[in-house]
Amino acid sequence: MGLERHPDAAIGLSTYVELTAAATLTVNQQRVRVTAGAAMDLTLPPVGEAKGKIYSIIARNGATNATTVIDQGDSEVAVSDAMSSSPTTGVYYSDGTCWFKIE
Repeated sequence: MGLERHPDAAIGLSTYVELTAAATLTVNQQRVRVTAGAAMDLTLPPVGEAKGKIYSIIARNGATNATTVIDQGDSEVAVSDAMSSSPTTGVYYSDGTCWFKIE
């Protein structure tokens, strides 16, 4: 599966983005499903560009293949969140200077 679209597609929002390998999210990739067959890093977009946005991530890549959600080194508080069970969810919010895990 690739990118599935809904009416917000005109402004770049997607229903979800399915990832099978390490990636850096773009500002508009706010709903993500990870189905990698190996451990991988998922990098959040630049904290300043993502100001006011919420990113929801679900990892379905097996208990032994952790997805680690990280920032780009630009957040006041570093993010390094290992999602090691399957499925695991995480919701992240940017205030423009810092990432917050809200779930």
